[in-house]
Amino acid sequence: MHQSKPLLFALTLIIYGTALTGCGGSDSGSNREATETQPTATTQNVSRPKNSSCLANDERKVITTGITTEAAFAQLPHLGLLLSLQQPPNDDSHWYGATQDGLIHRFENHPEVNQYTTYLDIRDRLYYQQGSELGLLGMAFHPQFATNGEIFLSYTANAPLRSVISRFTAAGSGWREEILLEVAQPYSNHNGGNIAFGPDGYLYIGLGDGGDGGDPHGHGQNSASLLGSMLRIDVNRGAPYAIPSDNPFASNPLCNNRNSTTFAQSCPEIFAWGLRNPWRWSFDRATGDRWAGAGGQNAIEEIDIIVRGGNYGWNSMEGSSCYNRNSCSQAGLTLPVASYGHENNDRSVVGGYRYRGENPDLQTLLAGVYLYGDTYSGRIWGLREENGIYRSEELLNPSLQLLYSFAEDQKGELYLLDPAFGSSAKGINIYKIVAATAAAGGTQPPQKLSQSGCVNAQNPQQAVDAMVAYEIISPLWSDGAEKRRYFALPDASTLEVTAAGDLTFPPGSVLMKEFLIGDKLGETRLLYHFASGWKGYSYAWQYDEEGKPLDAELQTTTLTTTIGGQRWYYPSPGECMECHTEPSGIVLGPELAQLNLPTATAPAVNQLTQLEMQGLFSAPLSESQKNQRLYAYDDLTATPEARAKSYLHSNCAHCHQPGGVNTTSMDLRYQTPLPAMAICDVAPSRGEMAIENPRLLAPATTADAAHSVITARMLATDKGLQMPPLAREIVDEQAVALLQQWQLDLLSCD
Repeated sequence: MHQSKPLLFALTLIIYGTALTGCGGSDSGSNREATETQPTATTQNVSRPKNSSCLANDERKVITTGITTEAAFAQLPHLGLLLSLQQPPNDDSHWYGATQDGLIHRFENHPEVNQYTTYLDIRDRLYYQQGSELGLLGMAFHPQFATNGEIFLSYTANAPLRSVISRFTAAGSGWREEILLEVAQPYSNHNGGNIAFGPDGYLYIGLGDGGDGGDPHGHGQNSASLLGSMLRIDVNRGAPYAIPSDNPFASNPLCNNRNSTTFAQSCPEIFAWGLRNPWRWSFDRATGDRWAGAGGQNAIEEIDIIVRGGNYGWNSMEGSSCYNRNSCSQAGLTLPVASYGHENNDRSVVGGYRYRGENPDLQTLLAGVYLYGDTYSGRIWGLREENGIYRSEELLNPSLQLLYSFAEDQKGELYLLDPAFGSSAKGINIYKIVAATAAAGGTQPPQKLSQSGCVNAQNPQQAVDAMVAYEIISPLWSDGAEKRRYFALPDASTLEVTAAGDLTFPPGSVLMKEFLIGDKLGETRLLYHFASGWKGYSYAWQYDEEGKPLDAELQTTTLTTTIGGQRWYYPSPGECMECHTEPSGIVLGPELAQLNLPTATAPAVNQLTQLEMQGLFSAPLSESQKNQRLYAYDDLTATPEARAKSYLHSNCAHCHQPGGVNTTSMDLRYQTPLPAMAICDVAPSRGEMAIENPRLLAPATTADAAHSVITARMLATDKGLQMPPLAREIVDEQAVALLQQWQLDLLSCD
């Protein structure tokens, strides 16, 4: 963590949540001031459309060069919130995986492994909150682990809030803990937490600046504080440890004190300082160099090579740019070797490894290249050094929910760790980086929308007859864009209805959503249900010199552009699946409660009735199913609460529900009673937004709506704070007013 890596989890709510714009044709909203002109079917058209062209076809394979990913252990059960994955020194027979909630799992290093055991459980001493940056954050095996069995852990504890570095040794049927170092934490974010033994045999510890925003206590530039630093200690000598003689301040008294974070003299534990949050970092196994991904505040993420005595500038500098204008100077600072800005949903760097593996194909592509990525966009870059100049290039954009961390095996091969929130599937936590081939590529969408079979090849603006048009009641905010929505089913297949009223689309189905920005068609998204799973893709419309639309091109990475004078964001394929997760039902918009409205053309008939008449449901709908419904923002026949909860359902609940992408306690589904939503008069676990007496949702009896973190997030324009965090450039002021009115009317949380 850093920025707002909600461990992240993430993807921020409304407090940390992630209310991302959905991909494909599955959710979401239109401009409330615009009328969607695309009609749905009427009672005069009750025959089921035939579909021979708009299908998710698994036969089309990727033909590519470069690198890709594959599930490393496809039969292994889900490992939980996996943050660190390691093999002990000189032993590649097993893997050990540390989870944020305090468990270390052990499993055999075999592609067909299908079980793991719990090796160590520290949940009884851990301070962990769902959706926070707290918990078990680092793990390191002693270099002589094979003979001494020592494993070192970095975790957060409470009362007082602090970071703890401990040595664990097996003792009989249990474990003996020896606490080595405790560092008081003023806030619950920016804890850093990664630890590792260097080739010199010393233990390195990365700590963030102590949190909140902007380093309010100035830890980064204070070498008398352990926070905002890379520490180095000798765990083989001293009590509780010794200081390596060449540490910059080696002769000073230890700063190991749980009750204080600042001291009169520079801390001898410090190896380097001026770091906002060194979240993940590693050693180059060939050279011993220390490479770190260090998180920025609002604008810049950076890659640093950590050197002894280096000052990396925070909070005077953010990357190579001024952050604090009153103290900004590059004099005496060690500047990053690479950085990137907060565009295209990039906002939280994850440091990786320099590739030193044995795979001959990857050696050709990646030998000596440092790989790093971003938690939220999931993009992977490679940093190459050529004649003293570092150059980054994007290498990969895998379909991950979130990129938590990298891992390296004994042979130098690299892996990606994905928390895969709420998933019960196997082998989805760990992906191996491999050379891309046609056989390993999987499914591939067409490069042009006109080739998809879902639109008229000669007129791609027109959906084929196989597509069933539909509307929804409570749309997701998409910067005021008007949207048109469709789905297509394979012939002879039908829609299943879950107990929650969600629709289950069979393999082969395709959903499509078109975005009109002003009067201009800007984007079309397709959500495919392949036999191998769901994938979402974005297409950007191209125009000729006279402004005539030509076709839409597949976007394989994120893109921000301007359409009709308005900034517009195209998500990557990986980002599409950040919201389209198993707990949300994958398909977000088409649910009974959203479709329960009249068709747009005369003679009007309820959409659910129309779909039923077309034979698209697997069984007739019951009366209770037909009565499920949400409420539009401007439906004045409904109460402010009904309309506000409908808004939260369609804009936030796909992440904020049990098992969702954000593992917080909030449940923002419409059907959840207010007390069970865990927001009314509830203080945020972090991210107070500089609000006095903050509440997620502030009832009138406690405080006015100005104390609400939810509405403050909706009003924010800082990419690290705003909700939704992705693809939102414009504040939904009408929705903010609705949520504020609801809170002013709210006299009780019962």
